[in-house]
Amino acid sequence: MAEYSGAIAGLKKAVELGCKHILLFSLKTGRDEFSQIRGETLAQRIPHDIKGTIADSLRPDKDQKFVATVYRWYLCGLAPALSLRKCKVDAEVAVNVSRGR
Repeated sequence: MAEYSGAIAGLKKAVELGCKHILLFSLKTGRDEFSQIRGETLAQRIPHDIKGTIADSLRPDKDQKFVATVYRWYLCGLAPALSLRKCKVDAEVAVNVSRGR
């Protein structure tokens, strides 16, 4: 987690100042201690109240892969709201790229 602490601290400050989507999109992980954790093992690492906060912010039909990505960003040090925002920005960019925008 130390490898992300500087980037995440900068991101949190940028969000406080009204950050643009590009800052969220530019934050990347690569291989870390959380990237290989799957399913129930991943969910067990998330506090119950955080899982509830995340679940309350998602549509019921959101796929588990998306939820797992939100959990991983939380474990990397982003607050739940920032984790959700990061994943939503990434998903939006992916859709736009696939449409050729």
